[in-house]
Amino acid sequence: MRAQCTAEANGDVLMTVNAGLKLTRNLAENAEPDIAVVPMMTAILDADDQVVSNDSFGYKNGFDTDLERLLPVVEFELVVPSGGRAVISLTPTR
Repeated sequence: MRAQCTAEANGDVLMTVNAGLKLTRNLAENAEPDIAVVPMMTAILDADDQVVSNDSFGYKNGFDTDLERLLPVVEFELVVPSGGRAVISLTPTR
């Protein structure tokens, strides 16, 4: 994971986030073209650890025939209040 932070005029911080993923599959179970969805969530907390916002989203990527591994990079932006923090997490599916 990598984030580049830029201070905004109002004191907030713009975070440009790049999160590298490793997606693998068992070709013995499925070697056909397929779509993988990685569920993720973010939460923005203020300086008092109160949740300001949260978001759930899925990152989608496709496997070609006989492709076992993908190494995509998810890119997104977050705006964090001064003194606050961002929480970024994978979301369990089960």
